Amino acid sequence: MNFKELIATLEDPARKGTGTKIVGSILVALSGSCLFLDKVLLFLEIEGSNKFGFYSYADFIWVLMTSLVPIALGMLFIIFRPYIISYLIPLYCYTIQITWTFQPSIPADDIYLHLYAIGSCVVAIVMIVGFNSIIRYTKREKRIQQEIRTEAKEIMELLKSKLASEI
Repeated sequence: MNFKELIATLEDPARKGTGTKIVGSILVALSGSCLFLDKVLLFLEIEGSNKFGFYSYADFIWVLMTSLVPIALGMLFIIFRPYIISYLIPLYCYTIQITWTFQPSIPADDIYLHLYAIGSCVVAIVMIVGFNSIIRYTKREKRIQQEIRTEAKEIMELLKSKLASEI
């Protein structure tokens, strides 16, 4: 199977809601976890030979992952149409990363750091649900207005034909 066939299979509307969404969701979740790859390398004591000018190999991996993951999320994983909930993992991880950017002295196991990340995820869920509700309400209102217009046109046509037959 070549790349075009793979894309066509993934974009097939009949496959919507099948294993493709699950695969996409797993990839999104793993992408968020990639931000901690530098910690895993440090824990396993894996050190690369080329640091590319960074202080350590782990620093290089961290910067590389913070650059590649958003690109992968934006370009590759969107094809799989993952479940929206799977984006909470990268959101959680990036929230921690942003906090570390401004306060690098905060330890990774700090409870407030994780509460802040969880709070950010809750705010994101509330925003998604809120926007989704607004969009559904707007669509429903437009549909109702369109139905009223259609019925009004039908009534006008009936009245016109009745008046025409009486004349």
